[in-house]
Amino acid sequence: MTQTSRLICPGCGAPRPERGAPCRACGSMDPTQVVEIGMAEEVDTALPMGLLAISGSPGDQTYRIQVLTHGGTRSDARLSDDTVTLSVSGASDVGRRGEPDALNTLLAALRAQGFGPTQSTANDDRGEDAVIGIGGARYTVQFITVPPYSRFWNRAARGIGKMAVGTESALDWIRQAAMAKFQSTSPAERPRTVLALDAHHAGVLASKQISIAYLSRYPDPHSEFGFAATWLVGPDTSSSAQIGTASWNV
Repeated sequence: MTQTSRLICPGCGAPRPERGAPCRACGSMDPTQVVEIGMAEEVDTALPMGLLAISGSPGDQTYRIQVLTHGGTRSDARLSDDTVTLSVSGASDVGRRGEPDALNTLLAALRAQGFGPTQSTANDDRGEDAVIGIGGARYTVQFITVPPYSRFWNRAARGIGKMAVGTESALDWIRQAAMAKFQSTSPAERPRTVLALDAHHAGVLASKQISIAYLSRYPDPHSEFGFAATWLVGPDTSSSAQIGTASWNV
């Protein structure tokens, strides 16, 4: 799949020559990276059709991800001053409809870790969102959208959903989502289950700041809940991260 990555100035919209170089039109040094899919060069084949703009990185104290999906969902997620801010509108491909994109990103992230995951046919009657193979073992992938609040996503589908919370409250989004899947998954299934927290429109949760804070406040999800692995899956691999440890080939 061929794609194009190009930089534009977030202030005036003019093309930028390279990341870190000032805008020739207005002089702005804003490092926003804009990725347009479906054009010419290569970016990350896990990205959905649409647009992704990233300012900063998961290791920065200030981090921002703007998304426009092919389905028309717009989102702006920010981490700054120990506050997570989300704004989502036109949420037409969130939840079940967003799972194929989340799975593609998860598979790409696992490949980046050196695994060779394969995808198998899932049985919806058995509650399988997706099935992958790693090292000859079969794992069920269970998706849940974060934040795990239907009222927020209903507002976002009808108009605009907005939320601003401290990082401590954002940790609760992760824990509540994990707890919900823990309670709905049998003890026998958990070691062969990969929990995928779909943060397509909240990718800043994959920041190192959030991950460190979560593991400082709560136990490692692998040891606490018994899942094979727990992943925060953002809109691309750079905004996706495994939380805690994992155990494969159980």
